[in-house]
Formats: sequence, C-alpha cells, structure tokens
Amino acid sequence: MQMERLAKTESKDETSLPTAVEKDLELVSYPEKNFQIRRMVMDNLNHLGLSDGIIKSIKIFENVAEIIIEKWNAKELKLIFEECWRLKDRQSTNQEIGDIRIFDKSDLLDELIADILEGGGTKEEVEEAVQVTFYEPSDNRIILEIVANSVIIQEIEL
Repeated sequence: MQMERLAKTESKDETSLPTAVEKDLELVSYPEKNFQIRRMVMDNLNHLGLSDGIIKSIKIFENVAEIIIEKWNAKELKLIFEECWRLKDRQSTNQEIGDIRIFDKSDLLDELIADILEGGGTKEEVEEAVQVTFYEPSDNRIILEIVANSVIIQEIEL
C-alpha cells in the first residue's frame, strides 16, 4: 500500500470523525497501548469541521507543532503536525478559521527544497511534505502556514 501524504488520528471513539472522510481511513489497533491510529489523506483535513473554529494555541518542540482548535461546536481538537519543516504564524492565536487548503506545490515548499539541497540533502527527504494553510474568514487573509509530513488529530476531552 502506498502511503502518500497520510495523516494519523488518535481516537478512542471510532465514530468521532465525520463520515465524509471515513472512506479514506485505515484503522490500525494497538491494544497494548489502548488506542487506535486512523490514517487519512492529508487533503481531507478540511472535512473535519474546522471552519468557524478558533485557533486557541500553538506549541512547537523539536520537529513537532501542536495546534489546539476550538471547533464551532465548542469541542476541541489537537492537530499534531509531525516532521514539521516550516511554520509561519501571522498572529493566528484566537483567530477564527475560514478556509483550510492543502498544497503539494507552493513557494514555501520550493524554499524548503532549496534549503535542503543547499545543505547537501536530497529532494527525496521532503517528498512527503505538504503545506497546510489556514485562512481568516472575513478577508481570506492567511493566518497560519505549516509544512509537515503528517498530522495526528486528537479530540480533547473537556
């Protein structure tokens, strides 16, 4: 099975993700760790109901970026971007989310590839990376850009 631009989601409740993306999920159980990983195509992030949500916080450590989003229905999701290569924040905390777009070609990805090549690396090192861009709803202004290889989506119990 080819694993192009896959996202992983942790959830104890198999019905927690919208049915619009269920056809793109692969469920893998880890009974010894008491959780399941859901894999989905990264392009389906925008089917998680994040529009009209609010970015509550951003944490960055090592090569991981954690974004907490309060959805329109007051439920919170944690998006954990793994192998995060770039993050451009434009004062997104406490900003409402309008649209989310996923790009496999962009200026930001081109900059990353150029940096990798200049450092003696190869293009293959970042072949799984995609850009996830969050827009503000009223004027479609970019508020957050992330370049990463995968994302784990985790529902937060309040």
